Amino acid sequence: MKEKGFWEGVQAAVPTALGYVSIGLACGIIGSPYVTPVEMGLMSLFVYAGSAQFAMIALIAVQAPVVAIVMTVFLINLRLFTEFTRFYLFPSY
Repeated sequence: MKEKGFWEGVQAAVPTALGYVSIGLACGIIGSPYVTPVEMGLMSLFVYAGSAQFAMIALIAVQAPVVAIVMTVFLINLRLFTEFTRFYLFPSY
């Protein structure tokens, strides 16, 4: 019974996983001229928001100052904090 539930979950997760793989490939292809594969892996490990990764690559491409890159990533990730706060303070909505 438990094994059947696991494979049903795997089957249900395939479309989501394919979406993540396609976005990851796009980010890797766009970032390959500007960052090494190790740097891209570290970025994927430490930067939660995918949109922040794309913004970071764009800013690295134009050789923006580090402060601008950090502030941009911080502000993009700030939206996640506001969403968390909203669900924590008002869980019934």
